[in-house]
Amino acid sequence: MLGSRRQLGFALACARTLGSESNRFVSADANLAGLIANLREPKRQAVVARALDHMCDDLRSIHPTWYTPAETSTHPAALRYLQRLAYGHLTPMHSETSSPFDQLDSDQLLSLIAALGRRRVAIAFSGAPRTLLAQLLVRLGEPHAQELTDEIQSLSGKLKPAEVKLAQRGIERVLGRQQQPTHFFLEQGCAWLAPALLRRPHDSDQVLRLAQKIPRRLGEQLLASAELETSDADCDAVMQTALRLRSA
Repeated sequence: MLGSRRQLGFALACARTLGSESNRFVSADANLAGLIANLREPKRQAVVARALDHMCDDLRSIHPTWYTPAETSTHPAALRYLQRLAYGHLTPMHSETSSPFDQLDSDQLLSLIAALGRRRVAIAFSGAPRTLLAQLLVRLGEPHAQELTDEIQSLSGKLKPAEVKLAQRGIERVLGRQQQPTHFFLEQGCAWLAPALLRRPHDSDQVLRLAQKIPRRLGEQLLASAELETSDADCDAVMQTALRLRSA
């Protein structure tokens, strides 16, 4: 059974405190129920507890809005407590299954997410009535309106109807939100990328690591977007698009 650091922590707490009774509270979540079932034995609980006890020690890779530097102490036990208080909520940035996204710094990751969002909106509106596109351009203002117009023009004649419909279904989930123009493409990019990251096999923590690289407000947007519905076709599309944008 695989799970993110948060899922494992919650599953361990349930297994320790509720035992078999935990099934009543998590039966609707098959993955979480499986994690808890896998932690019934004390020896297994001890293994997971030791793994979770490892705190993040690479703060240079984490955006400073995610934490307040720990107070210091000359007493080792007190220092450990203060560090846990300051950094215990953070996910370690090291992973044995790193991906190209893990190599990006904060600015590069933000640029990629915004580019994904702009591409997603451009694909969707390439098949939309001109009146709807005009309304969106007014709402965005400059320079974002011109950026979107250029993106749509660059895609002219290159899209299949299935791609356009897939993008239109995707942006409908978040288009109605009250978004600031400066964050519009970032939020659309989060909504496209995050669900695919969460479904990445053998690395459930990747979306957490990437969220910690960018300002916390946007990082939390990325995490919230991970729960949006997606499809295999959508996951393949965003990953292929991300690789193309990175190599462009």
